[in-house]
Amino acid sequence: MMKTWQIVGSTVALGLVVGIGIGYYQTRSDNGDDLLAGGSGTAERRAAEPAAIPATGARPRVEVDEPIHEFGVMDSRAEGSHEFTIRNTGDAPLELRVLSTTCACTIGELKEKTVPPGSSTTARLDWHADSEFGPYEETAMLETNDPETPRVVLTVKGEFRAALQPEPPEITFSRIAAGEPASATVHLYRFLPEEVEIVDVGFHNPPTADRFQVDIEPMPAEQVAEKDDAFGGYLVHVTVKPGLPLGAFQQRIRLHTSLEGKRELVIPVRGMVASDISVFGRDWNAELSVLRMGMVNAAQGGRRTLNLVVSGPLHDAVTFGVKEVDPGFLTVSFGEPRRLGDRATQIPVTIEVPKGAAPLSRLGTEVAPLGQVLLETNHPDAKEVVIRVQFAVEG
Repeated sequence: MMKTWQIVGSTVALGLVVGIGIGYYQTRSDNGDDLLAGGSGTAERRAAEPAAIPATGARPRVEVDEPIHEFGVMDSRAEGSHEFTIRNTGDAPLELRVLSTTCACTIGELKEKTVPPGSSTTARLDWHADSEFGPYEETAMLETNDPETPRVVLTVKGEFRAALQPEPPEITFSRIAAGEPASATVHLYRFLPEEVEIVDVGFHNPPTADRFQVDIEPMPAEQVAEKDDAFGGYLVHVTVKPGLPLGAFQQRIRLHTSLEGKRELVIPVRGMVASDISVFGRDWNAELSVLRMGMVNAAQGGRRTLNLVVSGPLHDAVTFGVKEVDPGFLTVSFGEPRRLGDRATQIPVTIEVPKGAAPLSRLGTEVAPLGQVLLETNHPDAKEVVIRVQFAVEG
């Protein structure tokens, strides 16, 4: 008998605890503290004063003409904007407050926070791409004093696409024979329905710009059709003319477009010009035409010796001289030529950072570009040889 009363007492106590918990949860839910779309906007809700909801009689009634707006395709680097119309079809003033927005979306303007009966207001949503490509959905949540619709969710949907997308994204010429041109074509696809024009062509590296020719023509319809979702495009023909220095080269073609702000599209171009003249030696990177000297103590100075190897029928007739050096304190000297068999000659060239040079960084950054030695030759197809120098002088 005693055990029976203990069981009944425990059951009653458990029921009281559960009942109190449910009542507390319902109270918090009715207050809107913890149920705002997965918790988003909770801080804003607590910070805002509660909207006044009429107990009886006249009440507001909120209606949105188009709560979900299909914006469609937009440029992945652009910003979107849309105005929603919010109406009060009730017979009491409608109060509006912003509760929350998604990370890429903001309420640009809530024109009126109090809307009289029979009137309307607008809420503008502004958003930007939070990913390069693909579908997007941005939302904003408003609190109202309409007892039947206490919250309104405004949504914009669409798809981010690249206005212009080059394929391939860069041009690489593995080896170009000195004295001969080389050409390549980039397919520039347009993924927006609006027309985009190429209004101007520029170059990132002006000293060698005259060695590059860029011709642009509309992409034929049959080629556009080969690319899913493309609306149009261009064929960008790039020709490297003879005359670039021997060794590695880099250029960046800048296509200025009719997009907002004349936004530009950059197509990198890189490659190697080769001939009967080659460069070898310690700390030499042939792919980049860079001599890596590293850190140089100002009190001791530093030097590196490379070998210029000339092959072919003119190997014993080619001579070298110094055309330009940057920075100006670099010194360049040539050693005695040495024949390598019957069809090649080797000529040592020494590049030196002299003792007492001022502290300087030429490590190859935007603020500290590489140093450079430009050699000139009497070879008919290879008139210049470029040696880029990576170093820094420390005191």
